Amino acid sequence: MTTATYWQAIDRFRAVVADQPDREAVIFPAGTTATGLPDYRHLTYRELDTWSDTIGGHLAAAGVGRGTRTIVLVLPSPELYAIMLGLLKIGAVPVVIDPGMGLRKMLNCLRAADAEAFIGIPQAHAARVLFSRYFRDVRVKITVGPRWFWGGETLQSWAAPDGSEATAAHPNTDTSVLDEESGATRDVLTAAAATQSAVAAGAPGTAADQHDVEAAALGLDSEVSTPATPGDALAPTTSADGGLGTLPASDEAATGPVTARNTRGSKPSPAGAMSVRLHELLTALEQHAPAGRGGAAVAKAAATADQLGPVIGSRLRTLRSTAAGTRARWERRSRGAGTAALGARDTAALGAGVLADRVPAPDGELLLIAFTTGSTGPAKAVEMTHGNLSAMVDQVDAARGRVAPDTSLITLPLVGILDMLLGARCVLPPLVPSQVGSTEPAHVADAINRFGVRTMFASPAVLIPLLRHLESSGTELPTLHSIYSGGAPVPDWCIAGLREVLPADAEVHAGYGSTEALPMSTIESRELLGGLVERAHHGEGTCIGRPAEGVRARLVAITDDPIKLWSDAEAREAELVATRGIGELVVAGPNVSTRYYWPREANRAGKITDGDVVWHRTGDLAWIDQEGRIWFCGRKSQRVHTADGPMFSVQVEQVFNTLPGVVRTALVGVGPRGAQQPVLCVEAEPGADTVLLAAQLRTRATEFEVTAPVSTFLFHPKFPVDIRHNAKIGREQLSIWATQQLGEDK
Repeated sequence: MTTATYWQAIDRFRAVVADQPDREAVIFPAGTTATGLPDYRHLTYRELDTWSDTIGGHLAAAGVGRGTRTIVLVLPSPELYAIMLGLLKIGAVPVVIDPGMGLRKMLNCLRAADAEAFIGIPQAHAARVLFSRYFRDVRVKITVGPRWFWGGETLQSWAAPDGSEATAAHPNTDTSVLDEESGATRDVLTAAAATQSAVAAGAPGTAADQHDVEAAALGLDSEVSTPATPGDALAPTTSADGGLGTLPASDEAATGPVTARNTRGSKPSPAGAMSVRLHELLTALEQHAPAGRGGAAVAKAAATADQLGPVIGSRLRTLRSTAAGTRARWERRSRGAGTAALGARDTAALGAGVLADRVPAPDGELLLIAFTTGSTGPAKAVEMTHGNLSAMVDQVDAARGRVAPDTSLITLPLVGILDMLLGARCVLPPLVPSQVGSTEPAHVADAINRFGVRTMFASPAVLIPLLRHLESSGTELPTLHSIYSGGAPVPDWCIAGLREVLPADAEVHAGYGSTEALPMSTIESRELLGGLVERAHHGEGTCIGRPAEGVRARLVAITDDPIKLWSDAEAREAELVATRGIGELVVAGPNVSTRYYWPREANRAGKITDGDVVWHRTGDLAWIDQEGRIWFCGRKSQRVHTADGPMFSVQVEQVFNTLPGVVRTALVGVGPRGAQQPVLCVEAEPGADTVLLAAQLRTRATEFEVTAPVSTFLFHPKFPVDIRHNAKIGREQLSIWATQQLGEDK
């Protein structure tokens, strides 16, 4: 018999519950004030503990337990934290993913997880049904929000804490909802059928295009750089009353944004909104199809969709009938001993009973599977153990000087979990997870001042707009004592600007880490601005500070080949001389993942065994100074292979980024490997004199040894960047563009 386990760090959470049961645990947006700012509600630690116990109990009763891989696709919200805590209390393995990576990548990643349980918002479940071949092993299905045309239970059918309105926007689904949604469902399925017919008939595009079209029909985020509206992302921007983290009950929000043809005063039905979306999709296909076969394929797709309409309608009637029967059975059970009829006390007792007599899982046991974003390489499934996450809690505590976080502004869900274990009041501002850069900075500032936020974690996608808002509005943040950045590098000018607008004793920490190792290192603004920025501008790279507590950092010679043993790395140590001491950064520590769940071959390429220690290869190039500080020089995969040796992107770009009129630069290589021509792509400020700027760039290149080989400068209108943080430059795409430009010039 399998021993029932839980994550031992949960004991920290329970200690807070015992000591301060009425302390606010999650403060979340719900509605709008008279001034137009977000209104907020909250859950106490006791309420969140009880709710997560109940969820854990129901999941355990459904067969979810120790080691059960469970996909979680839920917005940052009280529901998300209750679900995550519930899973961690029963030893299940949450599978979390960044929806900003795009639908195709996300589906491939989730298929690789081989999950047995799926907890998600309705849009996520719609994708699960439409792409059912990716989720064949899923047997437990929980919907957060209204259930449409699939089975399983809803989170709202499990009692939430008394007095909590966290799930007020999630009416439980019955046959009336199926009736109301039937038009939308029919259009979703018809869109899929039409697209499949178009592809089969030879319309332009591939199976990848099919995913994109089907994703758009579902209101999901396809793999594009900028969705037309926030509502086209995986999750809606706000609920019907402005709250984030719940799927709204209103028709408009539940089916995605209405088009310009719908007047603001009207309230379209799900069928109407989806029909408009489907019409636009077919129109777009027709516009992009060449004359002849492509256009005929679209017409055939539409005809096929019309023919399938009665069949789909029949299937929906069957679904409604089945749902009605299911509802009747649940009503009969509710008059008996079924859990659906249990009151708050009974469901709490269920949770407490299931969670009793559990033991802490061993540190080496799998706790969480998190996927890398895939923005600078193929997405990978990272295994995080119980020990890894527990070490993260200690490192976060150490980074704050062992001072309680008090009140934290949360823009990354995992940080919220860690902060709750330290007793923080966690404030969730309105944001779209897949498009953090769309967050309204005025709302962030309002939340900080309204709740007396002391510490926050954010990426540059949030920090840069926040700085600009503070500078333009004159808003002050007197309670904010510390900022921790992550997700992407924060420009030094942004760090300097934050120092100017924050209280004199505030700290700004530039962090460095990855999904496999968070955090790896950090540096406080005073040290960074005390001469290290100038060194970066002279071509030394970007200083990312000293290793985090318990983390060890080393360098290995630059190679794309696997390094199986540390002795193999030592045998190549002399090669570092040829690269001026710059090598690939490798790290080890209690928080560092030692294994990938998928793809398995990533372990061979990304890990080095050293006895009982496993070193993680970051794929980043760096050097380490005499004071133990790490200097980041660029991604290994983005180095330029010239005839005179390698050149490193960040090291070169920092020299040019300081010139007035330059937004950002990107070093790329054109030509065969080993004889590449270094080319600097430049994104200039609007209205900049590019002729004058090009002359200044050429002069600047001659001032430093690392930039001297650069003599070709190409101006690009707008760099391709990651959709989530608007910071990670798509240098691979720019390399292709530069090759085309130089070819055309010749």
